[in-house]
Amino acid sequence: MSQNFSFEEFNCLHLPLKEFIYGNLFAYEELSGAVKERYCHDDDDYKKYIAHLATYFNNKLELCSPDHNTKISNRVINELPWLLEKLGDIDRLKKCLLHLAVFLTLFKSESKYDLFGYWNSTELSGEEISSLYMKSIDQQLVNMYLEQLESSETPDHPPAKKLVSIVYKIVEFLYEAGYLIGTIPLLKRARQMHIYAFSGNNVNIDDSELYCNIINQLAIVYVDLENFDEGEKLHKENLEMKKRVFGLKSNESYIATTLNGLGVICLRQRRLKEAEEYFQSSLELHKSGGKQDAVADTLTNIGNVRFQMKQYEDGKKVMEEALQIYENFYFGNLPPEVAGAINNLALCYKHLEQLDKAEELYRKAYTMTVNALGPRHPDVAEKLRNWGVFAAYKKNYDAAIDKYMKALEIYKDTFGEEHMETLLTMENISIAYIELNKHEEALKYFMKSSEILCKKGRLDVSLMSLNCAMINFCHRTGRQHETHKILERIVYAPWATDSMFHHLNHLDQQMPEKERPQRPYEMTLDYALTKYPGSLLLVHTKAEDFASAGDYQRTLDMLRNYDFKAEVYCDIYETFNKYNHKKEGFHILSEGNKKYPEHVPLLHFIGMWYAFYKDFDNAVEYMMKALEIEPSNVHTLFDAGRVYAVSGDLYKAKEILERNVELAKDSEFPDILESTINFLGVVNANLKTIEAKPSQE
Repeated sequence: MSQNFSFEEFNCLHLPLKEFIYGNLFAYEELSGAVKERYCHDDDDYKKYIAHLATYFNNKLELCSPDHNTKISNRVINELPWLLEKLGDIDRLKKCLLHLAVFLTLFKSESKYDLFGYWNSTELSGEEISSLYMKSIDQQLVNMYLEQLESSETPDHPPAKKLVSIVYKIVEFLYEAGYLIGTIPLLKRARQMHIYAFSGNNVNIDDSELYCNIINQLAIVYVDLENFDEGEKLHKENLEMKKRVFGLKSNESYIATTLNGLGVICLRQRRLKEAEEYFQSSLELHKSGGKQDAVADTLTNIGNVRFQMKQYEDGKKVMEEALQIYENFYFGNLPPEVAGAINNLALCYKHLEQLDKAEELYRKAYTMTVNALGPRHPDVAEKLRNWGVFAAYKKNYDAAIDKYMKALEIYKDTFGEEHMETLLTMENISIAYIELNKHEEALKYFMKSSEILCKKGRLDVSLMSLNCAMINFCHRTGRQHETHKILERIVYAPWATDSMFHHLNHLDQQMPEKERPQRPYEMTLDYALTKYPGSLLLVHTKAEDFASAGDYQRTLDMLRNYDFKAEVYCDIYETFNKYNHKKEGFHILSEGNKKYPEHVPLLHFIGMWYAFYKDFDNAVEYMMKALEIEPSNVHTLFDAGRVYAVSGDLYKAKEILERNVELAKDSEFPDILESTINFLGVVNANLKTIEAKPSQE
């Protein structure tokens, strides 16, 4: 008796069993063992026979036409890529997957997730995969045009018309596989092909729907990538087209879909009132169109807006209304797509501290997804991870790790070790281990995810707090190598701070000069100063380098890039002074004085600089300017008295120092009082000596 399985039913069996079935030469261990014992004496023999089989199927594929509608044996389509992956024959694997007929069959069948895995094994980026498929489309277009030229019949449409939908299928694959950036050139190409294919022709409703879907998907990708301006522009363009083209069709829900997309943009940008207006407009149209599932979807979005507004009770009521509509629409047998709405409702209950109810909903979302898609589906991993986050919220970190680990295995099996979902789940595991004070375990998962995120240029999604915690742990436990590695990566992150650049530079400077790496510009303090021109930490660090070399010009260039306070000029002058570059440091004081002519410490420093070089006239001038502004400044009075004394005006020195003694008695600087009294004693002694000289004569 035969049985036709649905995709979901097949997936429940296929994903957990595929390694058992494919991982042996035969499904039965006894027969597999017998064959291996007789023919496969070692791994080399095993690979040799796999290679023979792969070559056989590959030859079969080579004999097939490269056209997208070519009939190819199911065994070739299903077994050849698997064999090539096992062999590590990446070149032939790519060629196989780029055959459009192979791609279309795998993507629309139960082998969809195998297709994700095959491409992951090539270690190509989404942009590289996109470019390769673009070349396949180009070749297909050329072949179809040549066929039309050779044909005696007049073509009823250009080749691009047939291929637009295939390009869109490739976009769907890349999007579902998580290669968002790679979809953009293909979507733009599909848009151009559609315009060319249908220009001057009578475009029917279905063709227009495809074009609108292309624009809609491009807008969604831009929004996912946080290019909200471009996404909003495309959604609005799509909205006008839908109103124009589908007005006669009276398809309110089709227009409502685009309004919903505009609402999502506003929600992501936290333009919450605008978001709710779009969602409410979308809701009214969906109600008019009678699409109850779409009504529930839109109510869920409105609930999300209320949630973001921290109106948790209102959000809960709206989401419960949506859930009830789902229950009625699907007769209680909810599809896995609804699990996201249940998850959002659970979030509301969590924030209302109704944790038992939230737990029940997380479990329900997980269970219904497993029942529909099987335990190894990536949607199941998503529900496990969400449930794990909730467990962590309750400080049940062991339970959180258990759920994260299960999610991680599913993501690795489905998408590979370098997929974003895999990497983000590894970060979740690291965070939970840190909370359990198991930093060693946390570090293993963190270092792996961090390395791949850096390689993919996606450290923007990594948690800054996690990175900081790992740096602190490594630094505290003397793991200089790991500390260096983390810092080398995260300085490229958009959330990198000035202290991270400083820390990396500090570690570099501690290394022996011969071992010190030559950093690319983007990892240097010079680059960091272009990002954080007002960072005192970076400015003082660079000033230390410049001051040690007496390089006042580069110091001034740095200071002119930002509106620093007067104290910074004083501090940097003292740094120059520390390295015995007092003359060069004067340029820093002069620059600061031009900017802050009434800043007393700057005037004070300039006065003392002139005094050091025995230019007492200028020294007195600047000290008195300072005292005109702050006549009770005990530090300036003390140094002014000293300047007058060494310049030979002991009476003026005595006058100033006596005034300072009275002021210093009431000040919070007892040391300055003592110093003033001592120096005044020296001045008085000198005056007595001078006054005594005439009487002795």
